[in-house]
Formats: sequence, structure tokens, C-alpha cells
Amino acid sequence: MFSSVELSDHSQLSQLFFRYGQASSDHSFVNAFGWQRVFNTQKALLPGGVCLRFVHEGYGPLMLYPVGPEPHRAYQALCRELEPGEYDFLCLSSQKIPPNTLRVEPVRDLWDYLHRASDLVDYPGKELRTQRQQAQAFWREYPGARLELCDFWGEELPGAVSDLWDPAAPATAKETSFLKTVLPHARVLGLLGANLWVGEQCVGFTLASWLKPEVLNVHVEKANVAYKGVYAALRQGFLRELMARQAVAWVNREEDMGLLPLREAKLRLRPCHFVEKNRVTVGI
Repeated sequence: MFSSVELSDHSQLSQLFFRYGQASSDHSFVNAFGWQRVFNTQKALLPGGVCLRFVHEGYGPLMLYPVGPEPHRAYQALCRELEPGEYDFLCLSSQKIPPNTLRVEPVRDLWDYLHRASDLVDYPGKELRTQRQQAQAFWREYPGARLELCDFWGEELPGAVSDLWDPAAPATAKETSFLKTVLPHARVLGLLGANLWVGEQCVGFTLASWLKPEVLNVHVEKANVAYKGVYAALRQGFLRELMARQAVAWVNREEDMGLLPLREAKLRLRPCHFVEKNRVTVGI
């Protein structure tokens, strides 16, 4: 019933997610395809929708509640195929809880951070004053800095971008696996990206894709912190350039995976909303 997520699934799954999914990073073909080596992601095409299954560190096997025109019909079809027992589903808090639910547990580590796009460009008010000042300081310190949008990098990360990776960082191997999976197919996947340059030095880059109309999903963001304010400037510059070309209302910056430094950094950007998720244990 479950099989690997292939590039050939792109058209069908992307249409299902784009039309019937929500502003969740789990409802993204790019993530399902790109992270499959890390999370052993698989898909089941069912009458009424699609179900993804993956293994998340710390939570074990999880199935994503089906997405499609008839998600409950798809869920019922899935239940008929499963052996009797208990199964864990990852459900958005906004979704209806299945009737055979045994337990519901909020999974804070997997909540997505949702921002107004304009907030990450203007950094308005007192709460984002530090980000605003950091971005201003960067552009003032490096007046020749330039941000270049790109929609395709090729099969490998450019050497200048690769230098931004810290090989000792725990997430490096996982992020590298993601990039090696998606970059060769960047055009097909509709990836968006930007490089931030100071002279001939690449000091930052970001990679994103569309979740839904006007909802952007930022997958990767890397910068050289030796350049003070570089992250604030990278976010601001990328969205400013992108919004000059097309409408962007919301930005999903994904989850923090329970990593405290990452959570603190994400909270400093003052998200407008969380895409809340629950682990729902059902009895079949």
C-alpha cells in the first residue's frame, strides 16, 4: 500500500496539497520528496486522498492524516488496509479528530511558525526592532552587498554556498541530504532561492517553495554570522525582491524540532500564528 515518494508523483501530489492542503510544511511535495532519506517518507494513494507515512526522531512512525477532496473517505480506506492495532497520526489541530481516537497529544516540537510576509520585510514595531536594526546595520556596513534571486542552482551547491555549512553541526548531514535530493530537480519542483553577496563572498543563501497561493515555505536558510545582521538582511532582501515580482502574504518557517536554540531564534521573529499539530493515536 505504501511506496516511496518519486519525482513522478510531483504533479499529482502537488495538486492535492496545493488545492486541499493547509499552510503546513507537512503538506508540501518538496518536503515529502526532499526529506525521504532522512525520515523514510512513503505515500499511499487512496480513494479520496493521499496519506504520507514517515519516521520522526523522538516520535517513531507517524502517518499524516490524509489530504484530498475526501480525506475521511481516504482515512476509512486506509483503516481497512491496516492490521488491527494502535497507530499514530499527525493531525493539524484544525482537523477533525478521527472517531476511533484513543489519545490526543500536542506535538509542540513540530508546530510550524507562520509569519506575515510584510513583517519579515519591514520588521515593524518594538517587538521586531532588533531585527530591523540588525538589517539596517548590515546594509549600512556593506553598502555594496547584493542579493540575487535564482530559481535553479544545478546538481550541486555552488562552492561559495557550501562554505556556509558547519560540518560539525548536528543538522548538517540531514540538510545536505535534503539539498542533494531536491537541487537536481529544482526546476521541476519550482524551487526559489537567493544568494546574498558581499563582494565576491557569498555570505548567505535561502531556499523556498510555494505551499499554496501567496504562502511561501522557507526550507533552508544559511548565513555567515561573521557578518553582523546577515540573517535579518537575508530574510528581508529575499522577500523584498520576491514580493516585487509576485504576491506573498504568508511565510511558513517550519518547525523547531524541539531544539532550544532554534526555538529561541524562531520566537524572536514573533510569528503571527502557529500551525499546531497533534499526535493522535487511533485503534484499528
